[in-house]
Amino acid sequence: MDTTKGRDKMPKYEHQAVALKIKDKVLAFTRKDILSGISEESSEVLDGLGNDGWEMVAAIPFSSGSGGLLSGPMRTDCVLAFFKRQV
Repeated sequence: MDTTKGRDKMPKYEHQAVALKIKDKVLAFTRKDILSGISEESSEVLDGLGNDGWEMVAAIPFSSGSGGLLSGPMRTDCVLAFFKRQV
């Protein structure tokens, strides 16, 4: 059985991951929290990627602190965003 049949017609994508800096280090729960907290530099990076045809497919916030007495409150330090675009 030839499993490669029809794969020529499937779209091909390239991918990349970008770390986005957060200017206001608060705990981000929603997409709105993430987008409202990114730095101006990261906003410019997002605009450039969008203009170049990249589509964001996932974003993972990275947080530090545990909310405990010694480690301080939890806050989102950066967001790792994943992009794809058709080649």
